[in-house]
Amino acid sequence: MVTSVRQMLETACLMPMSRGGGIWAPDASGWGLLDAKTGTPIDPVALLTDERIEMTDWELHDFAVQIVRDELQKDGKQLMSWTGDPCIDPAIWFVGDAGPEWIIVRATRYPAPKENLPANWKQIAERCAKLGKEGTFHSLSVASSPEAFDLGGAVPPEPLWRGSLTNLGRYGS
Repeated sequence: MVTSVRQMLETACLMPMSRGGGIWAPDASGWGLLDAKTGTPIDPVALLTDERIEMTDWELHDFAVQIVRDELQKDGKQLMSWTGDPCIDPAIWFVGDAGPEWIIVRATRYPAPKENLPANWKQIAERCAKLGKEGTFHSLSVASSPEAFDLGGAVPPEPLWRGSLTNLGRYGS
């Protein structure tokens, strides 16, 4: 958990719970959240800021997974599972026309045009074949500006800010 939190530039929280009268409830007052390192209460609202914070690689990957997942749902596909963890492949499982299918997802920041298949994609496919033989690879390039994908390259890259609009370049399956 600590490694994941560091990669996301977030605060690790715990929510101790107790069961009383057949109902689970947080032990701590307020939000019920405690800082995992110090044990002090955390109020998420107090952590809000107007500061511009650049998206982490983890957030970028999770964003790409959300885009692919949402497109599958719009196409009427039933999702089986997904993860925003960039260390887990495949990122998405869904019910395809012939049964379970999987998708490896990668994301890049403009001006990088696309990611390549992971070097171990054959091992991923072999592992996944137990459940579903059909798999695809989706690479998304994300930019802050719609003009960024002009082939002339006149638009310099800008950071991807949390909560700001983004634009996608899609490199399909």
